[in-house]
Amino acid sequence: MQPSIRQLKAFVAIAEFGSFVEASERLHMSQPALSIAIRKLEECVGGVLFNRSPRGVQLTPEGKFFLPTARRLIGDWDEALGDLGELYNKQRGKITLAALPTLAAGFLPTVLADYRRRFPNIAISVHDVLAPRGAIW
Repeated sequence: MQPSIRQLKAFVAIAEFGSFVEASERLHMSQPALSIAIRKLEECVGGVLFNRSPRGVQLTPEGKFFLPTARRLIGDWDEALGDLGELYNKQRGKITLAALPTLAAGFLPTVLADYRRRFPNIAISVHDVLAPRGAIW
């Protein structure tokens, strides 16, 4: 079984706060659910990631080694979902157009400028092409 993003977020929160109680509050999870997530993560990786004591929790050497990777994975996950959301909301993407030179030089710049104002993160590529001889459009 592979670790889930929820388990990684739980791991990072506990590492940052040094406490299951505070991490569970920050993540809006019950303490038992948080403990289960960490237990399953530790089962997945094959070892203990935290030393637990009455004074709190500390990362094991393996936990310290894994923490930067877990943070990067969470960041990549959040970025990927954000990027996908931007694509669906037309906040990011790419458009490629082919146009006759007269259209590309005359009418199109005004239309593209308006589009660029509305969707600034959409890359626009215009290729001016000549119509094949005898083509009827």
